[in-house]
Amino acid sequence: ADGGSTVVRVLDTTRPSLTSVSVDAVCHVGVDCGFFHYTFFPGDTVRIHIKARDNRSLAWIGYRMLQFGDSVASGAAADSASFQLILPPGTNAARAWIMFSAVDASGNPSATDYVWANVMDGTLRSTQSIADSEPPDGGSQNPYVLDPKRDVLYYERFTSYDWRLRAIALNPLSALPAIDFGAGHSLRGLDLTPEGGSLVVVSLGGPSLLLKVDIASGPSTADTIPLTSLGDCDAWNVQVAANDHAFVSGWSQAGCRVLVDVDLRTGNQQATPLPGSLQALTRSGDHRIIVAWDGARAAVYNSAVAEWGPVRTLFADGTWDPMSPYPALNDDGTAILVRNRLYDNDLTTYRSILPDPTSAPPIASLSADGQTTFVGSWPGYWRVDAATGTVTEKVILPRGPGIVIAHPDGQRLIVSDWRWVGVVDLR
Repeated sequence: ADGGSTVVRVLDTTRPSLTSVSVDAVCHVGVDCGFFHYTFFPGDTVRIHIKARDNRSLAWIGYRMLQFGDSVASGAAADSASFQLILPPGTNAARAWIMFSAVDASGNPSATDYVWANVMDGTLRSTQSIADSEPPDGGSQNPYVLDPKRDVLYYERFTSYDWRLRAIALNPLSALPAIDFGAGHSLRGLDLTPEGGSLVVVSLGGPSLLLKVDIASGPSTADTIPLTSLGDCDAWNVQVAANDHAFVSGWSQAGCRVLVDVDLRTGNQQATPLPGSLQALTRSGDHRIIVAWDGARAAVYNSAVAEWGPVRTLFADGTWDPMSPYPALNDDGTAILVRNRLYDNDLTTYRSILPDPTSAPPIASLSADGQTTFVGSWPGYWRVDAATGTVTEKVILPRGPGIVIAHPDGQRLIVSDWRWVGVVDLR
């Protein structure tokens, strides 16, 4: 009508923005706060801070973490809010993401921002640790061996041209001089001889070589055996049985697969009748039992009779991955841990001790007596009763484990991850 006025409503579609979000770190003695910046434990107070802005006015600012959340009302164009959350007992989540958001007076939501946090319900144990720019890693070809006589961990790094074996003394924990094999060697797997006086190392070449090295005198006096029975394969892994037979698996990108038996006393060698896919080798502490496995099938070598048992299919869904964790054995080989199953020494019977981790089999180790399993579970490990499958302890490490080795003395656990090696006191 004449003289009237027209009201034009403008729809506000501009979303508010989060201008600043932060969470205060909570540091604990024994935990690397720089590495686990947003790792919390039950009982911790999580302090959350949010700043937001809108072109007109905000309605509320809030957060969510697991099943918890809170918000505050706001009528300002720019505002901030702080929250405190005390994590209740029993809270445990590897992905406890903290989500931040705001909504304006028109109902427009902000984009959601995140902090990638985790909450660990576990304990801290006394742990010696040293920095190591090139620590041992898990999977691969079992590139380490524990020398209980000298209390030393020997390992190599599986790089293209690495001719040095690293060594770490375990008590007190300290780095030892590397064992230098000289340029031209590219080291792969390693093991000890049964009496513990020599290291047995395989090196790439044409052909690959097996080197038996007296620990006291060093590589200059090494017995060298060309691994001609590998053919066109590269040496991959080696384990030594109690009867002084070394088994060397061969591998190549072209598909070469073979397992060779080398008599360390005579140098004689021959290919075994086992399927070449059984690349992963690991042994018992006393060297009497060796397991060859490919992610689905396995066979057991018994040095008392110098024979391989039948190849048994353990997992129908398995496909061999050279970087996947290996089986673990106790000291006398009467217990063999494969994924979540604890087998007897001929792989015919087993009991399940954990849910089957088919997507990410964990690094695991068995105690010398076979009664305890140590299962790597980032950022630490679970201590599991092997008889019942009961998790008896969840331990948080300064850094998550890439390897877990139960020391035969039953009092220590050797752990390692990126740039870090540690010894956990189990007492």
